[in-house]
Amino acid sequence: MQRPFKIGDRITIAGSTGKVVTIGLRQVTVKPTSGELTIIPNKNFTGNALINIDARSDYYTKIPLPVSATNDADKLEQAVDILHEVAKAAADVEATHYVNFDKIPGDGSYTIELIVRVKKWKPEEKPKYVDDNAKMMTVPTKIRIDIIRRFAVAGIELSNGTTLGGDLKLDVRLLERVKASLLVA
Repeated sequence: MQRPFKIGDRITIAGSTGKVVTIGLRQVTVKPTSGELTIIPNKNFTGNALINIDARSDYYTKIPLPVSATNDADKLEQAVDILHEVAKAAADVEATHYVNFDKIPGDGSYTIELIVRVKKWKPEEKPKYVDDNAKMMTVPTKIRIDIIRRFAVAGIELSNGTTLGGDLKLDVRLLERVKASLLVA
């Protein structure tokens, strides 16, 4: 059987994502970032799409930003400009990035997406990032926090109570704390 991955690669198959720990005659064991082991029968590899995340030279990270519909067109344009600035200034990302004004759902918010390419982890980065999972979590989190700070300074409102790319729960209290910390500094 052909295996488009090896032990140590991060893969996604049949809804499971993790690092390949063992490859057996009947199953593959994958360890997600949460730590538990997932056993995937080999039959799943014939009927499902497989993504070898580590076969790429970088990882795409999509950061959807729910901005409030109370922002006017100038604020939305400023938000897009800020996203370009954040992506250009971010550490450990490739220069190529994308900003997409994605959705106008009519529920009081718009969605603008920032898509960045995080550079693949290398063992020599160990003091900074323990492993590739740490890098894949840390870099986008720092970008999200930078966006929150810059949006607060610019007066760009995010939708209340929405999730910022799945990692940070953003509400009015958080935005007020960020604004307050900026005024103190």
